[in-house]
Amino acid sequence: MSTPKLVNSRKRLNFLPKELQPSFVNYESFCFALAVTFLLIPGIGIGLKVVQIQSEAAFIEIEKQKNDTQSQLAHRLKLREENIDTRTVQAVKKAISERVYWSSIFKELSALSPKGIWLTDLETKLEENGRSIQISGEAKSQEEVGKFLENLEKSYFFRNIKLNYTELLTNNKKELIRFQFQGSIFPDKEGAEYAKN
Repeated sequence: MSTPKLVNSRKRLNFLPKELQPSFVNYESFCFALAVTFLLIPGIGIGLKVVQIQSEAAFIEIEKQKNDTQSQLAHRLKLREENIDTRTVQAVKKAISERVYWSSIFKELSALSPKGIWLTDLETKLEENGRSIQISGEAKSQEEVGKFLENLEKSYFFRNIKLNYTELLTNNKKELIRFQFQGSIFPDKEGAEYAKN
């Protein structure tokens, strides 16, 4: 007699409801899904690397634009400062060239005045072609007025001096001559050098 073969009749029992029971995957479908996944992962990595490179390039471009803007701004500020410095220097040079050496002018007036003359008024005005001056005073004689006019015409500071008027004044039985001169003061180099000495 032959012995019967034992067949594995044991079945696995799954007590989970059908909705929760795992479904068996087809081997070919599983391999296909796995291959697609392995292909997608490097593609995603390459895509992320491309995005990163583009971001870095954009950042570098922004930095370059920022540096260009900063250098242009620095250049403009430098030009502005140079322009301000140039204008300041020019203004100082102009002020120096137009400087009137009042202390020297008053010394000059004192030195040029003969003994019998005293000044009563001195007016100056800044005009387009220089500074005008009007000198008024009194003298004991016409000769002293003439000598004073002659001295002023020879001065470094006074130019185009002209006699406006003279008049005779009688004060307590003393006769005096009132006079007025008009001319110009020029702050020229010659006068400036004369004033320094």
